[in-house]
Amino acid sequence: LFFANILTSCLGLKKPERVTVSVECCYQNVGIATSVALTMFEGDELSEAMGVPLFYGLVEALVLGVYCLIAWKLGWTKAPSDDPIWKVLATSYEVLAAEAKELEAIEVSYMQENNDGAESVSEFGDTIFHYFRLDCGGGRKEPKDKLPTHTAEIKPSIKTKETELPCRTDETIQKDDDTVETIHSIDQSSVNSCQSENTGTKIHDEADV
Repeated sequence: LFFANILTSCLGLKKPERVTVSVECCYQNVGIATSVALTMFEGDELSEAMGVPLFYGLVEALVLGVYCLIAWKLGWTKAPSDDPIWKVLATSYEVLAAEAKELEAIEVSYMQENNDGAESVSEFGDTIFHYFRLDCGGGRKEPKDKLPTHTAEIKPSIKTKETELPCRTDETIQKDDDTVETIHSIDQSSVNSCQSENTGTKIHDEADV
């Protein structure tokens, strides 16, 4: 572990890369050694052979755990040194850094200047920033043909089966929310009068017949 740190430092690797290479050089899968011991030895020799990978695994976990904690507190890893340890163990900071870099590579903003737009190449040379200006047309547009705010129209009559009754009134009102409502009203006295005239006319016609 010590020589791996010296070698990676001489090669000029970044600090997180130094930690990664050092751990990979020292970490060994003890499961392979355990499998070999199970197939090659029997009896007392098997118990002694199984003790070797077990002891190496315990020492390996202890040494690498202390090394990783020291590297984290020294700022050699991508995890902030002031974050809680439970958050550091549960968060992949490399993935978060890659996502933040992708978000910074795309930028769209509404320009307030008079020009139509502008574009430039990012510092990485692989992304073009393009700025757009969306013109809303200077406010809300009113319709060309406005409806009257208040109109009243008297219908001459409404049709029935026997005759026509001159007793219907339609009133059109424009509300504040640009909706138009038409109110139909019928004068009851006019209806009664019309019905009386209609009845008299009908009786008179039957008498003539």
